[in-house]
Amino acid sequence: MADITFGPFTIDLAASRLLRGGTELRMRPQAFYVLRTLAAHGGRVIDCDQLIREAWDGTVVSRHTVHVTIAEVRRILTDCGSWIVHQPKGGYCLRIPKSDTLIRHGYHFLSLRSREGFERALECFQEAAAEAAGFDSVWAGEHLVVPDPQVPPSPMAPQDPVLDSLLALTWAAAHTATIRLATGIVILPQRNPVLLAKQVATLDVLSGGRVMLGVGAGYLEPEFRAVGANFAERGAVTDEYLDAMRALWYDEHPEFRGRFASFGGVDAHPRPVQRPAHSRRPSRSPHWRCWARSRASAAMKPRSGSGAAG
Repeated sequence: MADITFGPFTIDLAASRLLRGGTELRMRPQAFYVLRTLAAHGGRVIDCDQLIREAWDGTVVSRHTVHVTIAEVRRILTDCGSWIVHQPKGGYCLRIPKSDTLIRHGYHFLSLRSREGFERALECFQEAAAEAAGFDSVWAGEHLVVPDPQVPPSPMAPQDPVLDSLLALTWAAAHTATIRLATGIVILPQRNPVLLAKQVATLDVLSGGRVMLGVGAGYLEPEFRAVGANFAERGAVTDEYLDAMRALWYDEHPEFRGRFASFGGVDAHPRPVQRPAHSRRPSRSPHWRCWARSRASAAMKPRSGSGAAG
């Protein structure tokens, strides 16, 4: 009984296991049978009735059960791209993403919302497996604290693990050589802009220019209250902090005067390895955007420019 291989995955038919890089991925038996059935058809579309006959061995199940099981398989495969294609009038098929899609796909492992997924991702990076699999970037989200008990709009339970994004990316940088290091996102108005500018520049220097900085305005009032940050004016604070950090990164004599940040007569080196496009130095920094993610900053338009973080 030959194994079925697709992308970085192998279906061990004899032992009914799904492997990636020799490591078994946990999944329910029925999810495995669905994946095995789709893989056995080699990318051909099979309708829902045929999938039920083959994956459930003739047991009568609802189409809702099929959709739920497909969703489970997708979650297991999701960090490598979109594998299962649903054609409403046709059915389902397993389709290997193009190589360029895989290469550009990022691995968001530092804010997985289950302890099992979190620990599996840490193990993956300890082995530098993400880089070996061809990922282009690793992404770290953040919440310094979350409400306890959980209340809307908090997306997380109080016990869900989240590492500090910049410290975690520094650790990831030490375990990799080429993969880009991205924040998705830093909640900017909860940070000190001078300190954050130094931290981001330091990580960019130590990693050889691999940082991509994504920021947001935040939306959890209890989190802002816990750190003493300005929740009511977080949109304006985000705008101003961005300008203050850019001054520290790119101005010959950094100076900034604003409502929420003010400094002058100071300097900060080393500067980021990546430079803005208008610099005379070679630019490694692609276009970057940051979006506000709260009602208070909903009027903020995506801000475009060149930054140390791509």
